[in-house]
Amino acid sequence: MRELLSSLIGVPAAILLAAGLGIVAVTLLSRVRRAAGRPPIRWAHLVLGVGLCGAGVLLLQLDVSLVGVR
Repeated sequence: MRELLSSLIGVPAAILLAAGLGIVAVTLLSRVRRAAGRPPIRWAHLVLGVGLCGAGVLLLQLDVSLVGVR
């Protein structure tokens, strides 16, 4: 039962963390390497990425505090 609860919390947490880091990286790269004729990704995407990353970290902390580490 512990493994099921851990996977139900841990898998979405890892997805949120990876998605947040990816959005942050793409946003920063689009600002650094500007393509001619294409506007860079908006700064709101950076906020979205940081928010997703923060949500993933909070879910991972919840997973560790509720289920523990084996």
